[in-house]
Amino acid sequence: KHYLQQLRNLTPKEVKAVVRKYFKDVSCTCVSLEPRSCCPKDSIVLADLKVGSVVTETEVKGVRVLIQHCDHLPKTHIQAIFSAGAFFEPPQKRGLTQLLATLLTKDTQQRLASEIALQIEEVGGQLNGFSGNDYLGLSLEVLEDDTPLACRMLEEALTQPAFLSSTFAIEKDAQLAELREMQDDIFYVGFQKLRQQFFQDHPYNTGHLGTEESLLSITLDDVRAFYQKIICKANGIISVVTSLSDAQILKQLEPICGRLSDAQSSIGQQTENFSFKPSMFKEEHLFKEQSMVFQAYPMAGAESQDFYLGEILEELFNGLSSSFVEEVREKRGLAYTVGATRLTGKQQGMFCLFAGTQSSQVKIVEAEMRKGIQRILDKTVTLQEFEICRRCLKVNHQLRLQTIGRKAFYMGYNRLLGLSLQRCLDYEKFIDELTLASFFERCKTYLQPQQVCNLFITPYEE
Repeated sequence: KHYLQQLRNLTPKEVKAVVRKYFKDVSCTCVSLEPRSCCPKDSIVLADLKVGSVVTETEVKGVRVLIQHCDHLPKTHIQAIFSAGAFFEPPQKRGLTQLLATLLTKDTQQRLASEIALQIEEVGGQLNGFSGNDYLGLSLEVLEDDTPLACRMLEEALTQPAFLSSTFAIEKDAQLAELREMQDDIFYVGFQKLRQQFFQDHPYNTGHLGTEESLLSITLDDVRAFYQKIICKANGIISVVTSLSDAQILKQLEPICGRLSDAQSSIGQQTENFSFKPSMFKEEHLFKEQSMVFQAYPMAGAESQDFYLGEILEELFNGLSSSFVEEVREKRGLAYTVGATRLTGKQQGMFCLFAGTQSSQVKIVEAEMRKGIQRILDKTVTLQEFEICRRCLKVNHQLRLQTIGRKAFYMGYNRLLGLSLQRCLDYEKFIDELTLASFFERCKTYLQPQQVCNLFITPYEE
């Protein structure tokens, strides 16, 4: 309360005084990272950290393996990614994928969770479990010399998990606590309600954490059964970025691949041919002071060429130079937060605009969202705006791939979806092939008024 009161009391004059006091040329330090060709001759040039695009794809004892080289970093990053999530979890057990991903980083039949944590920390490594709408994964990152340790740990985690009842209880409670904590985030609550409204009975109607009801119903036997059906050779892929040679890393991966289950995963519905009809409009009330406006449209999934259409759309409504953001937030002050996001599956997904505002402004903000969409349908978005979006997407893509973990996930996840290796490597090419004219034409399929789904989150009236 004290902090908020101090913030309310601030005046423009006081802010200007602080700027004058601290923002001085004499105390300013500037640093820039530029391509080698742009650097002055006397500057210090660091090794090129860009991860190369050459990828080896092979099969080891029935497991698909991707290997990418990064000679400038003496590190190894391994990700084992498996199809899981919305289409694999029983409807009443949502959140099971995330819980399993966490438990796989804990106790094994050889080591307790505390021993594993100590060993990975002693070598400065990282071990994480992660999940999403349609995947589950484990990642390990260590220095090159510690690759054998990382591979042994991954082998134990995937093939010899202990699933101790005490650890299960702790991690289930932790996930419940995280879910309850997220209820304080109006965007999270609103987006989950939007998913339910948009996807109806479709599996994407619930986030990867599940619901409180579904989490409470999960038992240790559910986790064990889910593990048996998910963690198998036919259902996964191993993606590695390393400074080691192919022969060296393949030798280390052989025990993991050899000991993974040969079972054929047959759990759940593994296709997205799942019809649903969004509810056009809803207004939900929360015990919050803020309001949120969501406006959603159907969007193509990852395997469609129109996936890149969604990339452009999201950047168009999200970028720093976005006319939508400029109009709603900067010029008119209608919202304190505004932008766009997507939920993307293999075949289908959702594109949505969002804004945090006051309850008196929700209809005005929603009208501005419609105007933003109508600019596309009327073909009034300028070529300059479009080119800025394309340029930002390509730059941001390269920036994301500067981390070897992101590179490993990007390649592994896309191949898990069944996308071609070339498709994974040619992101910039596909962005460049989308012209402004084709962008306008293909947007007509998705941004029709009869397909819009609006959700208002407003406070309860006193």
